[in-house]
Amino acid sequence: MANGVYAEKEQKYVEKFQNIKAILFKPLLHILSALNVSANQISFLSFFISISSLGYSLHSFNPVYFLIGIWIHIFLDSLDGPLARFQGKASKIGSFIDVICDHVGILASGFYMLSFTQINPLAVLLFITLYTIDIYNLFIANVCKKPISIVFRPRLFVYMAIVFDFMLQSNYTNNLITFLNVILLIQTMLSFSKIKDVVAAIDN
Repeated sequence: MANGVYAEKEQKYVEKFQNIKAILFKPLLHILSALNVSANQISFLSFFISISSLGYSLHSFNPVYFLIGIWIHIFLDSLDGPLARFQGKASKIGSFIDVICDHVGILASGFYMLSFTQINPLAVLLFITLYTIDIYNLFIANVCKKPISIVFRPRLFVYMAIVFDFMLQSNYTNNLITFLNVILLIQTMLSFSKIKDVVAAIDN
């Protein structure tokens, strides 16, 4: 697997998890390959579903469509990597496309929270901003051959929390987003420090 978008210590766990998914999805991978479905097509379908489900939820002002769509997005997102490896087409570009589609899911969930929840809008915007910066810094550090050792990726916690809040008519996601912002802020500062060291080494 390409390591352009994963943290150094994260990489080995990602590879192990991908191997597990390859076993679980093997029958489906055979079917998709027989139908000439590519991993990039799955990624773009994941992208489309996250955006379209949000759009339809906003249009109908019914959050259920997005809450269903985001979990379809997650399933497809977990499928594209194993499919690429099964077909012998894994690449850095495919890995990058996968991360972009992941990030679109986070952006869509942010718009969902702004539209359908009572979460502090500033906290949501800060979360989206910090999450975006973290992904960017991780990519830059890897391009410079100075990978960040480990990165916390909180998106699944957010997806579970918004479904949980919808079902219970609660607002626990508000506290979760505040907590995640603290972690992401620390992570962002550390990643900037890493990149600063890389730039300083290049200048010297």
